[in-house]
Amino acid sequence: MQFDDFYKNIEAFGRYQKIKYFLICLTYMFPPIMVYTWSFTAATPSFRCRTPIDDISEVSITDKILQNYKPSKSQCHQYQNQISLSECQRCFQLTNETYYNDTHMKPCTNFIFDRTYYQSTLVEEWYMVCNRISLKSFVQIVFFFGYMVGSLVFGILSDKFGRRPIMGVSFVLITIASFMCAFAPHPKLGFEISYAFFVLGRFLLACATRGVALTGFVIGSEIVGPKQRLFTGIVIEYFFAGGELILLGFAYFIRTWRLLNTALAILSIPFLFFYFILPESPRWLISQGHYNHAERVLRRISEANESFFDSIAYDDLINEEKKREALYPKKSHGLRSLFQSKIMIIIAINMSFQWFVQNLVFYGVSQNTGAWLTDPYIAFLAGALVEIVAYFIVHLVLNRWGRKLAYCTFVLLFGFFSFFVVPIQ
Repeated sequence: MQFDDFYKNIEAFGRYQKIKYFLICLTYMFPPIMVYTWSFTAATPSFRCRTPIDDISEVSITDKILQNYKPSKSQCHQYQNQISLSECQRCFQLTNETYYNDTHMKPCTNFIFDRTYYQSTLVEEWYMVCNRISLKSFVQIVFFFGYMVGSLVFGILSDKFGRRPIMGVSFVLITIASFMCAFAPHPKLGFEISYAFFVLGRFLLACATRGVALTGFVIGSEIVGPKQRLFTGIVIEYFFAGGELILLGFAYFIRTWRLLNTALAILSIPFLFFYFILPESPRWLISQGHYNHAERVLRRISEANESFFDSIAYDDLINEEKKREALYPKKSHGLRSLFQSKIMIIIAINMSFQWFVQNLVFYGVSQNTGAWLTDPYIAFLAGALVEIVAYFIVHLVLNRWGRKLAYCTFVLLFGFFSFFVVPIQ
C-alpha cells in the first residue's frame, strides 16, 4: 500500500486540510511584505540640490530662481559626460568658487526632497542619491544574496529537521530582523554602524522569508492528495499577491519609513504562534521513520474530517515502508545527485539560469514601480493586480496545456514584454 492510497481513506482534502492550508496561505503573505517593504522604505522621492537661498526664509523660491543654480547641458557634458542631463542637474549645482572655475559647478552635499508621496525615507535620511546611490544598491545585493542562501540552507534543513520547526525558526528570525531594520539605523550609532546593522537585518530577513515560503509551499502540497496539488500550488500564490496588497495598505497610511517597518515587525509577532497550530507533514514523518508521530498526525486529521482511521491499513503501510527501506536503503540526495547524469546536469543548469534571469527581471521591475513617472501607490497596486491576473491565467491553462507548453509560452511572453519596461533616459 502506498501513502496516497491510505490517505484517501481519511479524506485527502477534508475539513482539517482546508483549515490548515488556509493558515499556511496566510504565512505565505508575509514573504512579499518583507521583500517589497524596500520599495517604500528606500523609495527615492524627487529631489534637488539645496541652494543658499533655501536658508533665506523671506525669499519665495521659484523655478526661475532655481534655474540659476542648475548647470547647463554643455556644462554637464563637459564635467560629467557619462550621466544624463536630469541626473547632472539634480546632483550638481553652479558655483562661483575658484576651485571649480573650469566648469563653475560642484557636486551637491545637501538636498531638498519632495514630500508629495513620502514623509521620510531611508534614502533621504542617509542621502543615498547621486554619488552615494551605491549604498542603496549594496543593500539590495546583500538582500538577494540572502535570498539565495535562504533557499539553499532552509531547503536542506527542512528536509533534515522537518518543515514545521524550520518555519518556526524562520518567523523568529523575521521578527528579530524586522525590529533590527526598524530601530538599528539611528543617529546616535553613527552612519557606519547603523548601515552595517541595517544590511545585516535585511540579509537575515531575506534568508528567513525564503524559509517561510519554502516550508509553507511544501507543507501545503504534502498535507493534501495528489489531485489537489495543482490547486494548492496555484492558490497559495494568490496570497503572495495578497501580501503585496496588505503592504500597500500599510505603506499608504504610514508614510514614514521607521514607523512602517515597526508596524510590519509587530505584524509578524502573531505568526510566531503558528508553530503550535500547524502540523508537521505526515509524508515527511513517514519518510524519516517517525511512524508514531505520523500516526498521531493522521489520527488527528481523520478525527477532524470525521472519517475512519484504519489501524490495520496503517500498519500495512508502515510494514511495506520498512520492507522498502531494508531492500533499498535510503541515500542522501544532495546537490551532488544533480551531477550524476548528463540529462540532469543540462536540466539543472538550464532551469537555474532561467530562474536567475526571471527573478532578476521580475524583482527588478516589481521593486521599482515607485520609480515610474506616476503615483507610486497606484503603480504598486497595478503590479499586484497584474500578478493576480497572471496566477488566474496559469490556473486555467496549466491542466489544459500541460506543463511544458504552458511554461514555454509564458517564457516567450516574458521575454517579449520585458522589452517594454527597458528604461529610456
